[in-house]
Amino acid sequence: VEETLLQATQAIARVGCAESDFVTGTVFWTEGVYRIFDTSPEEFTPTTRNIDRFLPRQSKDELKAFFAEASDEPRTQSQEQEMLTFKGQRIWVFTSGTTIWENGRVVKRVSVMQDITERIQAGKMLRRLSGIIEQAPLSVIITDRAGTIEYVNHRFSVVTGYSAAEVLGKNPRLLKSGATPPETYRAMWQALRHGQVWTGELLNRTKSGEPYLESAVIAPVV
Repeated sequence: VEETLLQATQAIARVGCAESDFVTGTVFWTEGVYRIFDTSPEEFTPTTRNIDRFLPRQSKDELKAFFAEASDEPRTQSQEQEMLTFKGQRIWVFTSGTTIWENGRVVKRVSVMQDITERIQAGKMLRRLSGIIEQAPLSVIITDRAGTIEYVNHRFSVVTGYSAAEVLGKNPRLLKSGATPPETYRAMWQALRHGQVWTGELLNRTKSGEPYLESAVIAPVV
């Protein structure tokens, strides 16, 4: 039962363990490592001579340099690196391993590996979206449910004269000029409370007190 539970846990977490013996050349992989590299024991038999096929050239050079640094004590190394599956697809793997030297040469390495491709890709997408919003030619304001400002982009500061530091933690009402009809705000809040998008015009004012007409689209984030 414990072994089955361990295998299920490794599958869910996309984790695997590996042990490389550089004296005999043998390599042991758990099922999780085969899964990470999209292969199987029937398709591929890992050895210390052929496992570098999963490393891009730069990573191979880094690994050789690491192994060349002889040490009297076991050394633990953790890193995120781009690797290749058996079929050549690029993936990202987090590896934490302990390397053991004897008489100035590597004799064994034990590692834990985790496929973090989805997290790396999600991070890249978030940075891309963040860059798009920050450089958009439209003012963007994000608030929490209470209406407290959590984010404004650069265009907001250009239009209103307020820096992000001046408005974060405050309410967008600081932009109110008093010239927008009350029924506009009532219609806006009625739509938002029902989870609907509101579109309309607001007559606001800048930090210096100058009025400006704003075409606004306000949407609740579920």
